[in-house]
Amino acid sequence: MNAPESPNTFRVPCKYLRTNNMYYSDAESEDQSSSDSVYWCTKTHETFGPDGEPASKSDCCTGRKCHVT
Repeated sequence: MNAPESPNTFRVPCKYLRTNNMYYSDAESEDQSSSDSVYWCTKTHETFGPDGEPASKSDCCTGRKCHVT
């Protein structure tokens, strides 16, 4: 009997996604999300990606047409 496939919960962020926390947080707290984090795309240098959609840790993941790993 085959078990139902579980949805892939691991989402790889785009390599062009940046946040202000990347530049001043220490390595131990690097993975912590903050509600005051500002995200931007280094391809557009804006808070949205090349597809016009918002740039954020939850949005810039596998499945988005401009996503690059």
